[in-house]
Amino acid sequence: MRHPYLACLMLSVFLLAGVAQAQENERQRPLSMSQLLDQVRAAAGEDRSAQEARINRFVQERDQQAGRLEALRTAVAEARFKSESLEQQFEENEQNLVKLRASRDEALGDMQELFGVLANSAGQIRATLKDSPTHLQFPERDDFLQGFIQSLEVDGGLPDAGDIRRFWYELHRELMASGNAQIFEASVTSLSGDTVTRPVTRLGTFNVVSGGKYLQYLPATGNLAELAKQPGRQYQVPEDLFDGAQPVRVALDPTRGQLLDMLLQVPDLSERIRQGGVVGYVILALGAVGLLLALERLLVLGVLGSRVNRQARNPDVPGKNPLGRILAAARNGQTSDAEALEVAMGEALLKERPAIHRGLALMKIIATVAPLLGLLGTVVGMILTFQSITLFGNGDPKMMAGGISQALVTTVLGLATAIPVLFMHTLVNARARSIWQVLEEQAAGVIAESFRGSSQTRVKSSRAPASPEPELAGS
Repeated sequence: MRHPYLACLMLSVFLLAGVAQAQENERQRPLSMSQLLDQVRAAAGEDRSAQEARINRFVQERDQQAGRLEALRTAVAEARFKSESLEQQFEENEQNLVKLRASRDEALGDMQELFGVLANSAGQIRATLKDSPTHLQFPERDDFLQGFIQSLEVDGGLPDAGDIRRFWYELHRELMASGNAQIFEASVTSLSGDTVTRPVTRLGTFNVVSGGKYLQYLPATGNLAELAKQPGRQYQVPEDLFDGAQPVRVALDPTRGQLLDMLLQVPDLSERIRQGGVVGYVILALGAVGLLLALERLLVLGVLGSRVNRQARNPDVPGKNPLGRILAAARNGQTSDAEALEVAMGEALLKERPAIHRGLALMKIIATVAPLLGLLGTVVGMILTFQSITLFGNGDPKMMAGGISQALVTTVLGLATAIPVLFMHTLVNARARSIWQVLEEQAAGVIAESFRGSSQTRVKSSRAPASPEPELAGS
């Protein structure tokens, strides 16, 4: 054969297939009664053995549980006995503690009341020192005071002599710090929110400044913060506090920031003007126009007055001024008729009147209208204030008072504008009247001289030549 291995392989497959077929036929062949009985007996024996093993295991577990239960009962009894003994010991300790406290209180006597006062004082001092700017320099004293108070109140113990001396030392250190100024490093929160460590100056226990500006101490966080607005110039702090040999005047806040906050809430001049609104700006514009006009009129009338006075002293040479033009009009209109001269002089005076009295009416109108505009702004502000009260109620008197204060700003602006404008109007009017009086006097003098000249002429012309008297006989 060409492939002996392949033939062997096929023969093996056929043999295995035959054996498998024989086993399958053997299994499918029905059992006899004796074989079936043997199988049943074998299965019953196996079940009996498994049942006995299970029963034995259950019996062992029962015995073990009984042992554990007995052990637990013994442990419970021991624990109960120990608990009773501990309770008895606790009661005895309580009684001993009561006796010891009674003996301690008896031994302390008045010292017990002293310690109570000391604990109360320590609590108040701790709150005061925590709100003080010196807490920035000595932050460790708060922990000491807290433990000191706890030893007096919470634990019910007696204070140590060293703690009492430390408490006195902290009080003495705070007292000394209230009378001096020191420079130290501290964290300062700027307006932009950045925290920077820089040198600051503590002025007693009142204020903290840096770079000539006041800082706000925040007890809640224990930090310093820049103020959104600094107080007025009269309260500013010089930057070189310790550079000069001369004493420096510094404004201190004994309330530790409350007066400074109230001072910062007071609006300055620019804020007051902004509170006036549109009406306030109109009033200020009118006031500026009135004052500028008054200054211009005072300057012009001053120059005119000096020229008119010089012209009055030299009436023969008319110049370029009101009086010179009036005198020139009188010379140009030379006539023997005094009434015609009077009309010419009156016309010349009327021509000079607008230049002299210019602006007086406008200044008077501004002085009259400014208070009325202020009253208008106040009424409008009061209407808005009462509208706010209608919407939000009057539970906050501060808001209502602030609204009324803003409403009254326009009245203040109106009066502040009207008073100086009215005063300047009076000055300008007085200056104009003095110049006008000089012009009238000079014009009246010219007319009077013209009347005297014409009357003399009429008298001379009315006189006839005298006829010679007849001579008497015998004279």
